[in-house]
Amino acid sequence: MTRILYITILLLLLPHTIQASFVEGGKREFPILCNGVPCAIDSVNRGLYCSVKPVEGDSMKLVFSSNNITYLRINYKRYNMGDTVKVVNSFRRTYKLYIGGKIQMWTLYLTSLPIVMIEATRYEHEVYHHGYLNVIDPWKRTKNSVLFRQFIGARIRGAYTAGLPKKPYAIKLWNSNREGKNVSVLGLMKDENLILDAMYNDKARMRNRLCYDIWNQIDSLPYEVSEGHSKVNGTQGRYVEVFVDGAYNGVYCITDKINRKKLDLVKTESDANGKLKFHGVLYKATDWTNETTFNNVDNNANTTNTLGWRGWEQKYPDDSVQMANWNPLKKLLKFTTPATNPNKTNFASLLRRKYYQQNLTNFMLMINLFNINDNHCKNTYVSFRDVNSATSVALITPWDLDASLGRNWDGGILNSFGFTNQITACGLFRRLFDGGPYYYRENFRDTWIRLKNSVLSPDSINARILAYKELLYKSGAWGREMARWPGSMEGIDTETSYMMDWYARSVNFTDSVLADFPSDINDVRTLPDGNLYATTEDGCIIVNSQSGSAKIAIYSSDGALIESADAQTPYRSRQLENGVYVVNVKTGNATLRKKVLIR
Repeated sequence: MTRILYITILLLLLPHTIQASFVEGGKREFPILCNGVPCAIDSVNRGLYCSVKPVEGDSMKLVFSSNNITYLRINYKRYNMGDTVKVVNSFRRTYKLYIGGKIQMWTLYLTSLPIVMIEATRYEHEVYHHGYLNVIDPWKRTKNSVLFRQFIGARIRGAYTAGLPKKPYAIKLWNSNREGKNVSVLGLMKDENLILDAMYNDKARMRNRLCYDIWNQIDSLPYEVSEGHSKVNGTQGRYVEVFVDGAYNGVYCITDKINRKKLDLVKTESDANGKLKFHGVLYKATDWTNETTFNNVDNNANTTNTLGWRGWEQKYPDDSVQMANWNPLKKLLKFTTPATNPNKTNFASLLRRKYYQQNLTNFMLMINLFNINDNHCKNTYVSFRDVNSATSVALITPWDLDASLGRNWDGGILNSFGFTNQITACGLFRRLFDGGPYYYRENFRDTWIRLKNSVLSPDSINARILAYKELLYKSGAWGREMARWPGSMEGIDTETSYMMDWYARSVNFTDSVLADFPSDINDVRTLPDGNLYATTEDGCIIVNSQSGSAKIAIYSSDGALIESADAQTPYRSRQLENGVYVVNVKTGNATLRKKVLIR
C-alpha cells in the first residue's frame, strides 16, 4: 500500500486551506512566496519562514505572492499579494501573521540562511528510507534555482549523537530508481551524499565547521588531482535552518562527505574475468583499539570478507565484503606501531615513504593545538590514492572535530590542552614527538612558527569565531535554536568568549611545549672565507663575506624562494614576516647554508 504522509495546515473558518503534503513520489506544495522565493511552513507550530537576502540600511522590503491567497495581515496591517511590506532590517524580529481575515494567528520569521526541508516515511539509524528534500535558497546556488527538489533516502547518522534529542541525518540523493544522483547542493561538492550536522553537543554550534575551515586552509591533498577537482582534504559546509517532516528543527550545518570522490582516489577496476584490481582505498577508525591507536597489530584477527577489522571500517571500496582489502592498512600499522617495528633507524629512514610528511605534521599540530580530544586516533580517515602506484603513501583526514576548543565529546568543559593524552595514547604521535626523526620534529617546529603568526594566530582564529557568531546571531537562527532546544547551549557571547580565551592559552601552552624542540640546523661551510655569515636584525636578514660579493637566496621553511640576488656584501634583505628562513650564500671560494629565525 502506498504510504502517504499528510501534513495539513487548516486555518479555522478561512475560505482558503493551506495544505503542505508529502506523498511518495510527490512534492511539497509552497502556497506563499516572499520576494519570489518559496516560504517554508511549520505546520506544527504555525510558523511561516522566509529566506531573504540581507540588505544594507534600516529596513527590508518584502513582497508576498500566492496563487490562492489574496492578502495577509502582518502585525494587524493588511497587505494584498504584491504589495510592498517594509519591515525593520533585523532577522531576529518576529511578526504576528494572519492569513486572510480570520482569527487564527501565525508567526512570521525571517532568516538570512538557506532553508532545508526533509521528509521521509521513517528514520532509522542504519537504513535509508525514501523521502523528499527541498532546498530554499534565494542565492540560487543549487542548479540556479531558488527551490531545489529531490527524491532522497534519509537516515539518522552518528553513534553517540544518534541518541541525542536533536538528530543528525545522512542524505542520499536518488533518482526514481533509487540510484545515486550527483548534484552540487548549495555549492558543495557534486555528489550523491549530504550530511545534516545537528551540532547538538556543541554549545557554540560552530566547533566542527570552524575547525574544518581552519584545517582546509593549512592542509590540502598533496598529490596531483583530476582536472577540475578540488584539493580540499576535509569537509565543506554551510549553515542552514532545517525542517523535519514539516516542523522546524533548528540550525544545522549541511556538509559534504569524506569519500573516494572527495579525496580523488583512483577507482577499483575489474578485468575481463571479473577479477578486482584495487587502486584507491579508504579506511575509517571508529573505535578505540590497539590498531586504531597505532600501538599494536593483531595478526590473528580475521580480515577476509569483512569490511570491519579491529576498530577500522573499510569505506572504499565497500560494495561487498568480497572487496575487503586490509593489506595496505596492516602494512602501514606494522611499520608504525612500536610493538611491531621498534627499530628507530628503520622508522626514521622510511617515514617519508609511508606518510605525507606535511600532512602528518599538520594533522598532529591541529589535533593538539585545538585539543581535539576524540580524534587523535579514533574518528580519523587513512587513505591511499592508488595502492598499485610505486609511490603509494598514506594520507590522513580528520573527522568529527566538535570535541575541541575547551569542550569534551559530550559537550562538557575540558579546560586542558593538547600534547598530553593525545601524545601518550597514540603510538604514532608518541614515536614522532618523543625522540622521533629529527627532520620531522624540525619540520613540526618550523610549521608551528610559520602558522602561529598567520592562519593559527589568536587574531585569525578569533576573527573566524566572531564571523560565525555574527552569522548565527544576525540571521536569527541562534535565537530560534535556543527556543527549539532550550538548555542545550550557552549564551553566544559567553561561549565564544570562552573559546577565544581558551585558544589564547592553548597557543601559549604550545609555545612552551615546543620551546626546546629542534629549530636550527648546523651551518654548512667551506673555508677559507671565515667571515661568511648570515644573521638577523629588525626583521631583515644580513649577509656578509670577506670577498665582498655573493650569490644569495632566501627560502621560506616550506621551500618557496622569497628573495635572491647577486650582491655586494654586507647585504640586507627586505623586511620579512616572522618565521623560519633558510639562507644559501655562495662566494668565489665558500658556501654557507643556514636556518635563521625572525620573530
